[in-house]
Amino acid sequence: MVPASRVLLAYFSRAGDNYYYSERTNLEIGNTQVVAELISSAITVDVFRIEAEDPYPASYQATVDRNVAERNSEARPAIAGVIPSFEGCGTVLLGSGIWNVRPPMIMRTFVDHADLSGTAIFPFVTNGVSGL
Repeated sequence: MVPASRVLLAYFSRAGDNYYYSERTNLEIGNTQVVAELISSAITVDVFRIEAEDPYPASYQATVDRNVAERNSEARPAIAGVIPSFEGCGTVLLGSGIWNVRPPMIMRTFVDHADLSGTAIFPFVTNGVSGL
């Protein structure tokens, strides 16, 4: 019998002041964290929360401004802590919000520093919008 390979759920989520239907609301838990918790309650996974070494501001506009600057400079914001080992990991569930039509640059940092060769990657995203 072949042993089951590990599943890693790695996600980045931001709480605080968020855009919501042309208004602002304060989220105690970021939307991507909500989805990550739903997934981790349904299946067995190792969870790694991607956090910025220099945390993003609680202010929505300050976060938007920082995101634009990071994207324009192709920044790779440092990740707090140690990125987990992918040894024995056959699947990665990779989650983040979408900021200005793309994942935040910290997700590029994570992918750049992770050896994901031979790993199945399943992304999931959240997105706050102004309504349809």
